[in-house]
Amino acid sequence: MALYSLAIAGASYFGPVISGFISQYAGYVWVFYIPAMFLAVVLVVLFFVMEETNYVRVYSGTASPEDSESISLAETPDISSGKQGSVPRVVPAARVMSSTVGQLHGPKKSYWQRMSLWTPTPGPSIPSSAIRSLRFLGWPVIFYSGFSYGSYLVWSNMLNGTISLILTKPPYNFSTSQVGLSYLSGCLGVLLGGLAFGKVSDWLALKLARRNNGIMEPEHRLWPFCVTMVLIPASLILWGVGAAHRKSPQVLVHLE
Repeated sequence: MALYSLAIAGASYFGPVISGFISQYAGYVWVFYIPAMFLAVVLVVLFFVMEETNYVRVYSGTASPEDSESISLAETPDISSGKQGSVPRVVPAARVMSSTVGQLHGPKKSYWQRMSLWTPTPGPSIPSSAIRSLRFLGWPVIFYSGFSYGSYLVWSNMLNGTISLILTKPPYNFSTSQVGLSYLSGCLGVLLGGLAFGKVSDWLALKLARRNNGIMEPEHRLWPFCVTMVLIPASLILWGVGAAHRKSPQVLVHLE
């Protein structure tokens, strides 16, 4: 998950570094033309290479969708390890009970079936699935995840919307390429944060699980968020105050 977040956030910060040089030496319109060329190539590659990921499971024996759902939500602790002080390993119960409810299998698709643009499947319609996703907002964990992710996007867009207005004006007078290079601080911060907090989250979750009689709770991974709850708002405040008082550009770039 840390590497996944690093790829998303790192790309959003590294893109302006390249776009700054394109805008300065080729014109701002090429900031749109060049990505459009890359996306055209990606579109062709995805059309012929990316498979349809929707999978309809075919049940046989005594298995049913209801059985599969109830089994997938259950978990059975595996305490076969004899090591003292180790955390019990949790395995999905479906692996344990697969022999009792029947085997799950599906027919193999051909190449063109995997590349199909439209694959009708049984199950809820798209409108009903969309309504269901809105109902999920009533779950605190989903609401918190969506709210935190949306907040990060708002703060990132605020930075993108003000950085050029601030750094290109006196007393900084940055060129377009220099504004783009200022995003390298964000790339470095995302890199260090992604690599560090991924390890910290795993380490902390295991440590808290040992204190919790070997049971790992999802909430154990929320504690690193306490750091971001302080650093991100503080950095945003200092960004605005520093720009208002015309502080050194090094200060603003480091806050970015």
